[in-house]
Amino acid sequence: MSGAYLEGMNATTRMIIENLAAADATLSEQERQAVERLLKGGGALRPLFSGESLLMTQKEAARLLNVSRVTLWRLTRKGIFQPVEISPGTLRYRREEIESFARVGQQVPG
Repeated sequence: MSGAYLEGMNATTRMIIENLAAADATLSEQERQAVERLLKGGGALRPLFSGESLLMTQKEAARLLNVSRVTLWRLTRKGIFQPVEISPGTLRYRREEIESFARVGQQVPG
């Protein structure tokens, strides 16, 4: 999407994007700013993504955290992670959430 594309966007679509960006609690500050720049015609979202997938499989997330998939699933069941269900029974983990946990860590509730 580019600024030129958004200028031709109808008002309803633009309003939906603005409302979603304002209401979506899962957006990081960087993502929220990128959406605002996009709506103002300031460029595309591509640089935000830097070629890496935003979502990770359970295997990829477990490998990044250096834990088993069972441990990752237990952490998920305890509410430490909130995966995205991309289709029934198919979960993906947000890269930002997994990387943040890997950097900072968290006391796992007993």
